[in-house]
Amino acid sequence: MFLFLSETPAIYPAWEALVIHHKVMGKPAHDARLVAAMQAHGITAILTFDRTGFTRYPGIEVVHPAQVKD
Repeated sequence: MFLFLSETPAIYPAWEALVIHHKVMGKPAHDARLVAAMQAHGITAILTFDRTGFTRYPGIEVVHPAQVKD
């Protein structure tokens, strides 16, 4: 049902660039890590209950589960 994407060497430098550029500190660094992995794999949308945690990252579409139609 789900496709698991591999951990690639490209993720860390993408994460580091996001953290520096957006001045990310603390728990939001986990969101930055997800965005870095998304970027490394060409993914532009994330399904999450957190409507605001990803708004700082241009090009990332936040999809709330309530928006998903059967």
